[in-house]
Order: sequence, then structure tokens, then C-alpha cells
Amino acid sequence: MDNSKNIDNKIVEVKLETIKIDKLANAHPNIKEDDYQKLKENIKMFGQLEPIKIYRGKVVDGRHRVKAMKELGYKTIKAIELNRKLTIKEVREKVLSTKIRRTMTINKISSEEKTVMSIIRKLSAENNFDALNRIRKYLIQEQKNLLDS
Repeated sequence: MDNSKNIDNKIVEVKLETIKIDKLANAHPNIKEDDYQKLKENIKMFGQLEPIKIYRGKVVDGRHRVKAMKELGYKTIKAIELNRKLTIKEVREKVLSTKIRRTMTINKISSEEKTVMSIIRKLSAENNFDALNRIRKYLIQEQKNLLDS
């Protein structure tokens, strides 16, 4: 068995102006407008937390993040460059596995989102940047924990 196919964790910075979207990215359905706005707000507040995935130079997972970051004025985006030795079937499996994990993550987050966002808005209005920074660090760690599980 060729284990070299499993090496696909090379993270690179890609210029957003050069990004092309592969048709495999459509394995994830378009998100609703309010969910897209939440994604954009999340990126604006915390930056890019999860790299997109590219295969042979094209985005196969992360087209909504690409669009949001372009709209927010970012020039580059972090990407995991999938191994070129992977077959299309193997890439499709990787893309679909993130769809399942992402759905589970969104369901868990949305149940707590209103409370967290109201606290963040209150602290922002009070200019309590120390508390906001602690919350930011906590939320980033929690999202990483969810993505790793």
C-alpha cells in the first residue's frame, strides 16, 4: 500500500485573486444567506480558523470561506494542499467527510450562539476589549476542539 497518498497536511497561503473553484466543491450545498452572514461575521471577528482544501490548484472545500474573505478584503487565504497522488474518489471522500463533521459542528454551535453573541455585543458596546480577547481565545480553542473530534 502506498502511504505517501496520506500526506496531505501541507498548509500554504494562496492569493485570493488566483483562486479557482473545482466542481467537487459543490458537494457541499450552498448555505442560506443568514448562515453566510454569520460565517462572514465569524471571519471578521476571529479570522480564518479552518484552512480551505485545494487539489491540483483548485478549491474542493471552502468556497463560502473564499467568497467571504474576498468580500472582507483579505488578499490571501490559508489552504491545505491535498496530495496530488490522491484519486478523484479519495478527494471526494475527504470533501464529504468534512460536510458531515461541519453539519454536526454547526448544530452544536447554533444552540449556544444567541447567548454568546449577546454577551459579545454587550462587551463590545462597553469597549471591554480584555474580556472580548479572552472570549475570542476561548472560542477559537473550542472550535479547534470540535474540528479535531
